[in-house]
Amino acid sequence: MEFSRLANEAGIKAIVGAELRVDGRRLNAYAANTVGYRHLCQLLSLDTVSPEALDDLRGGLMIAAPDSPDLALPEIRYAAERPS
Repeated sequence: MEFSRLANEAGIKAIVGAELRVDGRRLNAYAANTVGYRHLCQLLSLDTVSPEALDDLRGGLMIAAPDSPDLALPEIRYAAERPS
């Protein structure tokens, strides 16, 4: 993927992900590796992402709710708490 190659050449680690809707629930899916990228592409090609499809294609993906603190960088998450 050209984006990842160019980012790597610039010394930046690209984050590739998408927001999915599964049973009406929003989830963020991030590709952790090439398997995850392939699975993300397969999920995005579906008309509807079912819980079963997500389970089948979960490998290589990091999945979290949009408001989950688990995947936010501490520098971003706690920026509002720092004294000015």
